[in-house]
Amino acid sequence: MIESYRFDGFCILEKKDDKNYYAILSLFFDEKIERNLIQKGSKGEVWKVRHDGVCYALKINRPTNKIIGRKVKALLKGSYFSSLILRVDKARAEECFSMCDVYLVAEKKHFRFARESFVLMEWIDGPLLSDSEELRNKYKNEVGDLLKNLHQHGISSGDVHPGNFIVSNAGLKIIDLSGRGASAIDRAKDFIGLKNKFGVEADVNSWAISLVLLRSKLRAFLKKARVS
Repeated sequence: MIESYRFDGFCILEKKDDKNYYAILSLFFDEKIERNLIQKGSKGEVWKVRHDGVCYALKINRPTNKIIGRKVKALLKGSYFSSLILRVDKARAEECFSMCDVYLVAEKKHFRFARESFVLMEWIDGPLLSDSEELRNKYKNEVGDLLKNLHQHGISSGDVHPGNFIVSNAGLKIIDLSGRGASAIDRAKDFIGLKNKFGVEADVNSWAISLVLLRSKLRAFLKKARVS
């Protein structure tokens, strides 16, 4: 179950169980929690934090470019991360555990546009498929099965590549999701990524795949025409 509330300037969605996830975020703000910076980029950061012997991944997102386009999309579809925690909670209730769990989304919004997002997620230990060609080849067919499982529960990857898949003690998991749903177009993008990054042809016959490929070729052609 996901609870929605406002606190200290944040719009918050929090998983209700035996933990206080916002308290963990507050400790992070106050620098009173064990934490290590894992990744830093132009749009944000990823931290590994530890509380009461449990590790979490904390993703901080601060969009810096294409603000107008992002605002329009947010007005039409709402916040991506707010949608994500609800979709993941629903999928896990349906016994789909192919993705890492999402415990908390805290966002500072202007209308429906999130200027700053804090996402507390399950930390999963294990090697990434990007760590070695041997791992990538060993699990490449399972990636396709995992994607189909996600699609059945209304979730897509949105960015299929070896660095987004990890071999945990419970099997293969996806650790980063950027797809907004599992429409025909969303599924097609995942299957195209599966072929491009893993060399695996999905056993599907989809008009959407042809459409996405055609659209990509058209964009490449227009970009080349503008440059020349």
